[in-house]
Order: sequence, then C-alpha cells, then structure tokens
Amino acid sequence: MTKRLLVTTEQHFQRYSGQVYTDIAFPYEYWREYLDVFDEVKVVARVRDTEEFPEHLIRADGKGVSFVGLPDYCRPWQFAKVALWVLVRCFNVVRHSDCILLRMGNIATCVWLCAKVLRKSYAVELLGDPFEATIQARQAGSRILDWFFAKIIHWMNFLQARSACCASYVCKYLRQQYRTKYPGREFVFSDVLLPEELIALPGTQDSLKSRDPIIVSVGRLMPEKGHKILVEAADRLRELRGDKWQIRIIGGGPEMKNLRKLVELRGLQDRVNLLGVVKWGLDLFKLLDDARLFVLPSLTEGMPRALIEAMAKGLPAIGSKVGGIIDLLDEEDLVKPGDVDMLAERINAVLDDVPRLERMSRRNFQKAMEYKSEIMRERKHLFWNTLIQVSRVKQRAIYARTL
Repeated sequence: MTKRLLVTTEQHFQRYSGQVYTDIAFPYEYWREYLDVFDEVKVVARVRDTEEFPEHLIRADGKGVSFVGLPDYCRPWQFAKVALWVLVRCFNVVRHSDCILLRMGNIATCVWLCAKVLRKSYAVELLGDPFEATIQARQAGSRILDWFFAKIIHWMNFLQARSACCASYVCKYLRQQYRTKYPGREFVFSDVLLPEELIALPGTQDSLKSRDPIIVSVGRLMPEKGHKILVEAADRLRELRGDKWQIRIIGGGPEMKNLRKLVELRGLQDRVNLLGVVKWGLDLFKLLDDARLFVLPSLTEGMPRALIEAMAKGLPAIGSKVGGIIDLLDEEDLVKPGDVDMLAERINAVLDDVPRLERMSRRNFQKAMEYKSEIMRERKHLFWNTLIQVSRVKQRAIYARTL
C-alpha cells in the first residue's frame, strides 16, 4: 500500500517558477523528515505566486514533497470569499490521500469536513492553543469579527481532536485541553530540529561576560508573538540602564511595519534592530552565538522551536508564562505575558548577573538536550506509524462494507 500523507498548515508560502518558498518556518528539510515513514507528502497551504525570485526565502518543496496551493487570504472575511473553492479543492485531494494529518486552522477544518464526508480517518497535531490565540489577538487590536471567527475555530478544533484517530501535542498543557477518545494514541513531542552544528556547550562566566549585552528574539512578526511588548520594554530598559545594551529582533511578518513605526516613535533606532528574515542555519546560529540573552515575549505559544534552539546554544533565556514556555524555563525566568515593566526589569536584573547567566545557560542546555533529534524522531515515527495503521484498518472496513 502506498503511504501518501496529506498535511495542512496555516503558514503562508510563495511560489516562483513552479517552486515553493518559505521564510523561517517549514522549509524542505522539515517536511523531508516525514519521508522516513511516508512515500509522499502533500502540504495543503496558502501559496502566493510571485514574479520576482525570493532571494531571502528558502525552498519548501522538493523530491517527495509537493504543495496543494490555496488562495493567500489573511483575514476571516477574505477566507469567507474563497471558502467554497477551498472546500472543493480539499475534497479532491482528500479523496486520493491515504493518511491525513490536520494542523488546526481554517484549512484543517475544510479538510476535516471532507474527511468526515468521505469517512476517512485522520490525526491532529496541536501546535498551539487557539483559545489563547483568540483572546490575545483581540487584545492586540484585532476586530470583533476576527475574534468571533477565531472562537468558532476554537470549537471546531475541539471537535476535530475529539474524533481524531490519534493526536500529537507539542506540550502537556495542550494535551490537557484537547483530548481524543483514545488516550493510548496521544503523543507529546516537539518538531524542533537540533542538528549537531546547532548544539553548543553551556556558557561559562568568562564566555558570557565577554559577549556584548545583546538581547535577541526570534520569531514570526505577528501580534500574538509580543514583539510590541519587547519594544515597549526597551523604552523602559533605556531608563534603567542607559545605552549599554542592544535588542535584535529576527523574523518577518505582517507586524514589521508597525514595529518599525514604534521603534522610530520611541527613538530606539540605535537600540532596537529589526533584522527581518534570516535563513535558518549558520547565519542564524551566529546571531545566537553573539547574544548574551534570548527573550521570547509571546502572548500565546505552543512549544517554541526558536527558544529550544537558543537553549541548545546554551543561551540564557527569559520568556512569557504561557503554553510550552512553562515546560522549558524555570519559574524565575518567566514573566507575566504583556507586562512591559516586569519584562524590562527582569532583563535588566539578568543581563549583568554573570553567575546567574551561567546557571541559566547550563540549565537551558540540559533541558534542550531532552529535545534532541533522535529522541523526538522516535516519538514522531511512533505517532506517524499509528496513523498509518489506523487508516489502513478504516479503509479495509469501508471496502468490506462495499462488497
């Protein structure tokens, strides 16, 4: 039996000359890992055609990995305009898929409906809490209509998880929120990649002290990622310690323009650098090596890959007390989400405390090693093979009823 996987994602991609590209998230190396178990992978996602070669992006498709491109909508009302076309497109690809993996969102809901009509089994992957994302998106300034649609998505996700044949979660918190009917088929693991060239040794007091007081944050520039909070904390940080520090924010996204305006409004051009997209690999790793502290100010979060990567570099870190960040950092390294003053004061307290930085570095490195590729790979393969086995049983049962 051919093992063809159909997987959904809410990530945005670009297509140039028939090839699909992405920024930081979900490059070809990420999807290629599925080919250890599956013969073919089709990714259902929003894809925008471009006439200019995207030099700052990296390939997302390749041998064994192809994309089912959907319109590149952004707002719920834009999705409403193309929903019927999306459903038809999803129905056609679901019919010819052996295994289905849903990553929660509008696209996953469309594929889920098609799978239910066609009586096909499916698995779910919980990467974040849509309920938390709903609340934080509203606080970040989204319109009431957005909040209403997001609330519906939350309940759709609950129903999808409840009737899934198996499920994976990036943190224990999400497993508690979205249980299936089959506890024995629930798996907790992260999809982070920790190659050998990324992993470093924990920092020593001498090595950490020798670094400039640079604070780095990596992530897609979305309202719920809290970069606005970090910039506002930078304003407060200037009052606490003058100009003896620098913040580097790495990533692209729709909030870039707003963040640049905020940096200029606060007069922080010399203190806060928005570096945009940096290719995952040695260029990004070098920026982590140069930093003294990593900060993740998210308002909502699943299991942040960027934080685990920084921890594998032995980088001390501060993060918001939400989602999977709680599983990664000590209580003393967590801050209340959205609390500008607390974030600034915690950064100021840690940045020059070299003994504490060393303790944080050693502890973070040890924690990150729990997410080494071979450990995560074993759990992933068990989850994927469970999906294959259950899907085969369901298909045989359907075939037997048709005889």
